[in-house]
Amino acid sequence: MKKTNLILTGLMLAFFVLACSSDDDASSDEESMTPVEFNSLTVSEYLSFTDEPITLTIDASHFSSVEFVFSDPSISSHKVDKTTYEISASKGLEGSVSVELSNGGTSETKSVDLEFVEHGVVNSNIVEGIKIDVDTTERLLEVLGEPHGKLFHTTRNEETWGYYFGVLFIVNTQTNIVTSAEINTYSRILQSYNGDVIIQPYPYLINDTLDFSGSERGKMDEIVDKLGMPSFTYTGTLPSPLVSIKTEIRAPTSSTQGLYQYVYFHDNNQGHSISVMFYSDALDNYINQYLLALWIN
Repeated sequence: MKKTNLILTGLMLAFFVLACSSDDDASSDEESMTPVEFNSLTVSEYLSFTDEPITLTIDASHFSSVEFVFSDPSISSHKVDKTTYEISASKGLEGSVSVELSNGGTSETKSVDLEFVEHGVVNSNIVEGIKIDVDTTERLLEVLGEPHGKLFHTTRNEETWGYYFGVLFIVNTQTNIVTSAEINTYSRILQSYNGDVIIQPYPYLINDTLDFSGSERGKMDEIVDKLGMPSFTYTGTLPSPLVSIKTEIRAPTSSTQGLYQYVYFHDNNQGHSISVMFYSDALDNYINQYLLALWIN
């Protein structure tokens, strides 16, 4: 009798397992036959810095898998939950992200275009994503937003747009093109409409080489150690082929130091340069002299 009961129990269990398996298969089949509904693909923003991920949100139903296709291998994704992902890039770029949703039976794909820019100065030309002598104030506002302070120079048709993290952009008021950027190598105050705005020492690298993020004011020693001593003394004519140059802007007197400028051209390209100014008693005496200013031109 016990043996009969055991057999009956086993048969009932087997039937139950088969029934459940059949129900699961039916449910799976039904889901795969239901078309994926991909309503939208939205992002928190279309432009960001490489250290600030963009949040991507999927609005969809009836999908079981998510596949990403990136236009550049430097783009990557990090899953937050089933419908939320963070998109990052390891370098500055303009690219696209495609998302394919599927359920084993149907699939749908949507794409979005994104842009990432890099902090720092790149190739003596791009400052915080802004291309000198190319980009306008419209791009400046798009990347960095409203400046924290402005200075007007009506006699020179220029404005200075100051950002608290350490950059002063010079803008031509007739063309709205950004013509240069002054990198802050020490703390200073920029007067704005709403009072004083603290401009911090620039916290990012210049050409992957120069770092003035410390609390002490930058010195010429670091410039020359990293970029070398200019080999040509400028007297009104640029050398050909182009090399770095040094210039006496104002000669020293018995009561004041002289004012000097060193200019370093990126890849011997006259359009991309770093200019530094300092006070000293001689053109070649840069040792232990403080930077007066550093421009990206």
